[in-house]
Amino acid sequence: SSFLTSKTFIDGGDGTDTLNLNLKNSVKNGPTIQNIETLALTSFGDYSLDSNNVSDLQYILSEQSLGNITINGISDPKTEFGFSGNGINSIILTNNSLGGSEDILKLELNEASNVSFQAPLGYEEIELEVNGSSSLNYLLASGVSTAKIHGNGDLVVNSDFTGLHSFSSQDLSGKFLSSETSSDGFAANGIIGSKLGT
Repeated sequence: SSFLTSKTFIDGGDGTDTLNLNLKNSVKNGPTIQNIETLALTSFGDYSLDSNNVSDLQYILSEQSLGNITINGISDPKTEFGFSGNGINSIILTNNSLGGSEDILKLELNEASNVSFQAPLGYEEIELEVNGSSSLNYLLASGVSTAKIHGNGDLVVNSDFTGLHSFSSQDLSGKFLSSETSSDGFAANGIIGSKLGT
C-alpha cells in the first residue's frame, strides 16, 4: 500500500477485475482507481484507506486482516462488503452517499470469525449473507429498521440487533445463535425492536 499516492492511477479496463491490496500503512492521499469491481484488502494493523477517487467499485473484501480498516470516501450506497477468515475482520465505514429512502447495507460472511462493522447513518436495511459458519461480534448501523439473514451455515452473534421493525432469518440454512447464554440456557443477546414483540 505504500506505493499508493494521489498521483497513482489504476484502470482495470473492460471485464471484471480484482485489486488485491495489503495494507501496511494508511493510504491518506487517495489514488485514482477506476474499472476495478472488487477490492480485496488484507490489513496488517489498524489502517485507513482514502477512497474518494475510487469509482466503479462494487465489492470490498477483508480477508485474514490483522487490524481495523477504516474506509473513507465511499460514494456508492450499492457497494457491498465481505469478510473471510479468522482475523480481526473489522471495517469502519465513515461515510457514503446515503440520500435514498431504501439504501441497503449488504454484508457477506465467508466462514468469517469475529466480524465487526460500523456503518454511517443512512442505511434503512441490512442484508447479511452467510457462506459457512461465521460469527458477528459487533454491528453498528443506526437507523436500520429491517434485517434479513440468508445463506448456508451457522451464525453466532455477540451483539443485539436493536431498533428493528422487521427481522427475518427464514432463508438461513443453519442456526442463528447467541455467543452468550444465561444460567438458564437462554440467549443473553438477541433481537430488540418496537414492532417485533421481543
